[in-house]
Amino acid sequence: MQEMIITIVDHKYGRDVIKTAREAGAVGATVVKGRGAGYRDYEAAFDVTIEEEKDIVLMVVDSEKVSAISQAIVEKMNLRSPNSGITFSLPVNNTTGLLREIE
Repeated sequence: MQEMIITIVDHKYGRDVIKTAREAGAVGATVVKGRGAGYRDYEAAFDVTIEEEKDIVLMVVDSEKVSAISQAIVEKMNLRSPNSGITFSLPVNNTTGLLREIE
């Protein structure tokens, strides 16, 4: 079984996510550029600046690796801090053409 780990971080941190994920057992990743929305009221109320441009990192990995990879990303990217990013996983039903680690 496989799952997709999705991590959203501020622009330019996608490479750090990929490096961390590879060190934890991920084989490949795709980075999609995104844009955050809905922050204006928060920024005004708390006098903070939130980066609108985002890197969205997508990785399909074997289910047994999800916990270790996700935990490594959370720790390295400091995702427990407010406004630092988010990571989550979703089940993947079908895949074609994935890069496989050579055993």
